[in-house]
Formats: sequence, structure tokens, C-alpha cells
Amino acid sequence: MRMFKKIWRPRRWATGKVKHQPVENGECVSCHNPHQSENKKLLLKPDGKPCFECHEDIQKNLAAGKVKHQPVENGECVSCHSPHQSENKKLLLKPDGKLCFECHEDIQKKIATAKVKHQPAENGECVSCHNPHQSDNKKLLAKSVGKLCFECHEDVQQQIAKAKSVHQPVANGECVSCHDPHATDRAKLVTKPVPALCFECHEDADLRKVERHKTAGDRTACMTCHFAHQSGREHLLKGKETGFFAPGK
Repeated sequence: MRMFKKIWRPRRWATGKVKHQPVENGECVSCHNPHQSENKKLLLKPDGKPCFECHEDIQKNLAAGKVKHQPVENGECVSCHSPHQSENKKLLLKPDGKLCFECHEDIQKKIATAKVKHQPAENGECVSCHNPHQSDNKKLLAKSVGKLCFECHEDVQQQIAKAKSVHQPVANGECVSCHDPHATDRAKLVTKPVPALCFECHEDADLRKVERHKTAGDRTACMTCHFAHQSGREHLLKGKETGFFAPGK
């Protein structure tokens, strides 16, 4: 009896800030068979299935989600969560970010070496944009791209609502067609330098057909005359301060 108490007493779990409820309640046999099992760790069922016995909401959402996180779909819950206790919220094995970078090393390296970093990405706040289990949006985004970006960039959303002309990708919520959501070496997280980025859609041959551009001289200084998101004038023009596009000319 003395030996049984020594083995069972969950001393090593008592120090964790976050404890799995069955473990804290001493309900070990709710997950483990005390004698034998066909599964590792003497689990009653294979990985994932024991978790879904209680976490039915996650199982239901996973089944309905169009995009699934591969470890979750494979039932590899313990690749991210500790089944007993943890120092991190949600019983995560490591803090947000560090855990994601265990698999997504390419993004970690990109963020580490880039000159300009998206603040949530730099802070390891991956789940502020991504759902760790499943989503109806590509890249496991919590919302569609435009709606997600406007969660923080409300000023841009407000400006667009009042604008006379709006850049089509912005109006469509296609923020990542111009901006990298994680990190880049360019200001404003743009994916390419201007005008290379602009010429992805606006071919120089087409620009030459515009009368104003014929006499503009340097057609590569797009941002000198145009706003990137929206404007109170047509053609995303900046207005009087450019001089070249002053009203009446």
C-alpha cells in the first residue's frame, strides 16, 4: 500500500500553473488502462480519440472546418499540449510562437533575419491571426484576410469607408497581395519594392498610354502622386501637394 501511494501521488504535476482537470482530480483511469493496452502510455484509445471524449466541441469544429491543422487532423494532440500539466495556457508544451516554430522553422528564420517585422509575428502571437485547430479560411486564418487585418488596422478601414477611390486589392480585402504578414526587408511590410510591386498589376506599357504619365518623366515614383490604399480623388491621386496633378491641369 505504501508503494502504491508513492507511485500514484502526483507530486510532479503539482507544480504546473495549468493542470489538466482529470489529472488534478486523480482520475488517471479516465485516460489510462491500469493494467494493459494496445496503445502507448497505456491509453484507453489511440492518440486524439481520448481527447475527443471530453473535447467534443473541438472534434465537431474540426470535422466542419475546410482547412485543418495537420497535427490535429492526425490526432497528435500531445505534439502541442501536455496531457498532465504545463506552465503555459491551454496546457501548451511551449509558449505561443516557440511552439509553432518547432515545425514552422522557415517562418522563424524569416522573422529573425528580416529588417521589418509584423509585431504579432515578432511577439510570437501566432494565434492572434491563425486558428491552431481548423478554419474555413486558407492558412488557418481566424477570419478572411481583410477582416483580420482590420481588427488592428481600424484607421485604414475608416479611411477606405470615406474615400472617393479605393485601390481594388484593398477593396477586396487582398492585403497580402502587397504586404507580407510576417516579415520583410522593406518598409510597410511590402512584398516587393515600388515600382516592381505596382508593375505586378500595372504594366509599364499600359502606363505609357496615360497622357499624364507620358510627361511624368520618372514613371517609377508611383507613391509620389498616388496613395496605396485610398484617396479623396480619382485614380488614388494625392492632390494639390503633388503639383503635377493639381486640379485643372
